[in-house]
Amino acid sequence: MQKLNRTLLKKITILSFLYFNSYIKANKFYPKLMQNLFYIKKSIK
Repeated sequence: MQKLNRTLLKKITILSFLYFNSYIKANKFYPKLMQNLFYIKKSIK
């Protein structure tokens, strides 16, 4: 039981770390994407 909990905890930690990493990358990328979309919309008008 103790061993199972430890592996589960390790998996959760890794998953949350990966999720957090991708979240930071998305936050860096997303504003640029929105800016680009805004410029595209402006140029279409």
